[in-house]
Amino acid sequence: MILINDLWNREELLIKNGFHFSDGSGVEVEISYYPVPDIKKGHYFSFLDVYKADQENITKIDVFKEIKLSNGFYCCVGEGSYGSEGFVAYLDESKNLLWVLYSETSNPFVNIMEECEGIVIAESSANFKIRLDVTKPTSLSLK
Repeated sequence: MILINDLWNREELLIKNGFHFSDGSGVEVEISYYPVPDIKKGHYFSFLDVYKADQENITKIDVFKEIKLSNGFYCCVGEGSYGSEGFVAYLDESKNLLWVLYSETSNPFVNIMEECEGIVIAESSANFKIRLDVTKPTSLSLK
């Protein structure tokens, strides 16, 4: 059984908009920046079900920036191999993936900073920012 962590360790992600959690759960999230930045949250999904349905629907990823947070964990941002993709990932102190937010349409996320303990701001190359609470990432919002 393959998990999101297995793909992450191979520097790959499933092409499925949303949060992918290390426990195999997911939440659909659509991020658009044109004509006006917007975030829409959708349904829960099973990573394994989506992966089994189309195992070729994978993108290679590049990490642009990684920061160590005040809690000792890490956040990183980057892009997928198709140009319009971006991601934000949260890793534990051993750099094991806890969750990743993947978007086909956000453009690459190029910068990440910790606003305050547990709150990060990720910046897209499309000139918008999202704010995430690393312990409750599905409550994300535009900044």
